[in-house]
Amino acid sequence: IYNTKNGQILGATVMAPSGGELISELSTAMTAKLPFADLAKVIHPYPTYAMALQLMAADVYYENTMKLKWLYDILKRLGL
Repeated sequence: IYNTKNGQILGATVMAPSGGELISELSTAMTAKLPFADLAKVIHPYPTYAMALQLMAADVYYENTMKLKWLYDILKRLGL
């Protein structure tokens, strides 16, 4: 669960055989006060269950990025 306004991770529940792999990453991010979308920028080994976290975070990251698409379009027109 994360706050949609600032991206702060509020908590998580993982029920899976490899839950320790996922919950440790989430608890580290919570302790460091990283926004959920920042997990998309972290390098994850492949294949691991933590890749699922990276993919979920990437969705949030790109949703946030698309909110600034208007700015991107202006900069593109200016050749920047």
